[in-house]
Amino acid sequence: MTTESLYLILTLQAIVLAGLIVAFVYILCIASRITRLGHQMAAVHGTGVEAAPPHSPPSPDRESQQACTTADEEDKETMAWIDQQIDETQLYCQPDLNLKKMASSLGLTQRRTLAALKSDSSAPTFSEYITLKRLTHACRLLTDEPNWTIDAVARDAGFAATTTFRTIFRTRLGMSPSQYRERKRRALQN
Repeated sequence: MTTESLYLILTLQAIVLAGLIVAFVYILCIASRITRLGHQMAAVHGTGVEAAPPHSPPSPDRESQQACTTADEEDKETMAWIDQQIDETQLYCQPDLNLKKMASSLGLTQRRTLAALKSDSSAPTFSEYITLKRLTHACRLLTDEPNWTIDAVARDAGFAATTTFRTIFRTRLGMSPSQYRERKRRALQN
């Protein structure tokens, strides 16, 4: 075997290995998104699946520490941190919450916040993300606070108008808030 053919074989092996690594990373990213979506949907439907483990906030000098980290990975990491912070502070319960207020409360720029939101395939826009958080909170209240009125649940979850809450709830979950509460009550009795 000549040196050129050995070099060609090694080069081809390196290309194949690089392709396998890229495919593996891609599969991990998709699995992460599916897991996060599953946890969010479980929270909305109350199936008892535990929330994803908390993440630490993104490091301010992450780029200098990890030059190999891609922007997409950073966005996903930031999104996990945003999720944790939003859940802990229940920032979504503010009816007048907008992107500027959320980003400011988290100490992030609006651009960074939007980039992180776009990395989350389950809620690619700010409005979708906040609506999902509010619905998840409302579902918890409907189950945990049986004496609360639907109006009180809507207000506490951050919806400015009860009619908006009812419409979004029915559209997303296929039933009214009252029907959801009744189903959960019956399920807990069985």
